[in-house]
Amino acid sequence: MKYEYSHDLPMIDLIAKTYYDEQTYNHAQRVANFIRYDTKIKMGYDNDFRDFCTALALCHDLFEDTNIPKDIFNEELTKGIEILTRKPKESYIKYCNRVNLRNKQYYNNIDLAAWYVKLADMKDHLTQTETLTDKLKAKYLEGMAYLL
Repeated sequence: MKYEYSHDLPMIDLIAKTYYDEQTYNHAQRVANFIRYDTKIKMGYDNDFRDFCTALALCHDLFEDTNIPKDIFNEELTKGIEILTRKPKESYIKYCNRVNLRNKQYYNNIDLAAWYVKLADMKDHLTQTETLTDKLKAKYLEGMAYLL
């Protein structure tokens, strides 16, 4: 699979900005920045994969938090967003187990990108101390234990 997202990132960012409210858009930007500056991703993968991870970070909450049409993105990005979208009535732990790579005998770059983005998402939630309650902190720390 060949990713070519560098030229699409400005458009993907505009779509995210259009569909998210300001708070969620800012969160998506922070998650994308965690991805952009993650040394494991920066040093271990090519630019195409990093750009795909960044695009996925910008879009990771779109299906869950907005009314965006699901056919707006290509197949790879749609699949990545679907991996990161918690299903109705799915417990948070079951969701984290589904995203976890250790539970998959085989995984592809979309699965790997989703895993990186979910970790960055949790990292962002845990660093937002002004909105982080003890209950949310416990939730994200427990979920992270299932991802690592």
